[in-house]
Amino acid sequence: MIARIPLLLLFTTMVFSSIISVHAGSVTVNIAGLYASIIYDPLEDNGVFDLNITLSSRSETPVELTLDNPFDPSVNLSLVSVDCEPGGNVVVDYDVDSITILFNNTSWVMLYFTIEGFMESSSLGSYVAYIDLTGYNDVANLLLTLQIPYGYQVNVMPSTGVTVSQGNESIIVNLSQALLYTVTTWVPVTEATTSPTATMTTITSSTTLTTIGTSATAITMSTEPATESIPVTHGVLGSILPLAIGIIIIVMIIVILVFYGYRR
Repeated sequence: MIARIPLLLLFTTMVFSSIISVHAGSVTVNIAGLYASIIYDPLEDNGVFDLNITLSSRSETPVELTLDNPFDPSVNLSLVSVDCEPGGNVVVDYDVDSITILFNNTSWVMLYFTIEGFMESSSLGSYVAYIDLTGYNDVANLLLTLQIPYGYQVNVMPSTGVTVSQGNESIIVNLSQALLYTVTTWVPVTEATTSPTATMTTITSSTTLTTIGTSATAITMSTEPATESIPVTHGVLGSILPLAIGIIIIVMIIVILVFYGYRR
């Protein structure tokens, strides 16, 4: 949950350091610039939020600055670290409504947060977020940069003070006016198209021979010519003919031998 650092810590530190504290609001703070950056992945629903505040001069007495929380109350911020000039002191307290910074002996402060629940799903593949900068109307140099992964489409309403560009790996949205912005992101959907394709079917036929009784029927669907069948009687005559020829030759030899014997 949201972490809070009690403001009493800074006053206790100043007492031990023999620094004279000034009550909150007794010193006028001029903000020279406020630069914020959000890097967020809608699909993962988490990211980082950096807030950089630059003052017009180095504060030599403790100064309290209260800023409106620019996010919806459902957004969860968690302070990770604080940075400032060497030798400076900074204490941060925040809730769903505001961010309070108590700093001393520094001209700038950098706050690092993790952020969750910044974008809510509005439909399949579409997300919406709200950024309220109306409380920063008195800030001269105001810039909030939102980076989301490359591939999303972005629409921001209103479009005043809005620029959208594409980086190498992200879409970059810059907001520079003290307005309430609605940011909608979505993944483009490409409709699938079908094209007719030609299908070739190859039918290979084979030769089928069906015999019914004593008759043969040949059904041929190939290009090879059918071979006629040889009657069975041809096969029997072929086996008897050599034997008959042999007998005739033997008879002729016997007749010749008998004839020559008779002449002698």
